[in-house]
Amino acid sequence: VLLREVVFEDFGVYRGRQVIDLCPPGPGRPIILFGGFNGAGKTTLLNGLHLGLYGKRAAHTGRTRSDYEEHLRESIHWGVSKKQGAALEVHFDATYNGEPTSFRVRRYWTVDANDQVHDHLTVFHDGVKSTFMTDHWDEVIEEILPLEISSLFLFDGEKIEALADPTRAAQVTRSAIESLLGLSLLDRLSSDLVALERRKRTASVDDTIRQELVDLEEAVETARKEAEAALQDQASCQNDIDRAEKMLEKARE
Repeated sequence: VLLREVVFEDFGVYRGRQVIDLCPPGPGRPIILFGGFNGAGKTTLLNGLHLGLYGKRAAHTGRTRSDYEEHLRESIHWGVSKKQGAALEVHFDATYNGEPTSFRVRRYWTVDANDQVHDHLTVFHDGVKSTFMTDHWDEVIEEILPLEISSLFLFDGEKIEALADPTRAAQVTRSAIESLLGLSLLDRLSSDLVALERRKRTASVDDTIRQELVDLEEAVETARKEAEAALQDQASCQNDIDRAEKMLEKARE
């Protein structure tokens, strides 16, 4: 897979139409580096890439359809109306069916007056809009870059720093190997079975208790998301501390 271009339209911190060219300027300069302070859009860029390729299956969008729709609502730039919505495109080259092929994946979504999310997908195959590719994109992208191993190829500098940190490298490597072997699917299946069993138990109780259970489950899910966000913030802060300590050591030398 050769990434060519990413386009954001009122997505996250990116206001208006922003075109990010990912083609190196020449063979002698093969690396494109993105830098910036926290909140500048580095993580948004990576998440947008995942969202463009995998849609609601992207890990950061949540497990349920409602989680995915809420993520889309929150991803619309604060300076535009929800009705106007947001969009993103990912342009890349890959070998498909034994032939070099160009793909452009466009996703856009809006929120109506009833707060309902309407998301759309369009796939261009060698510059031509393809209904088949659009309807079967999940299967197509799985042949090109399977979701389970995408984390081995699509990651940011913080993950590289984590791999270089002896205290965190083992866990990062373990997660990568589990994804490569498909073991993470077993964890999701186990969680789904627990959820199914919980729903069966809920169906047998009266409406009052059922609503209390729903409220508690929502509270647990909210707490889980907050905990994940806190862990990400902690990792980012730790990276800042590590960089500051290295700069301090150099200054002392």
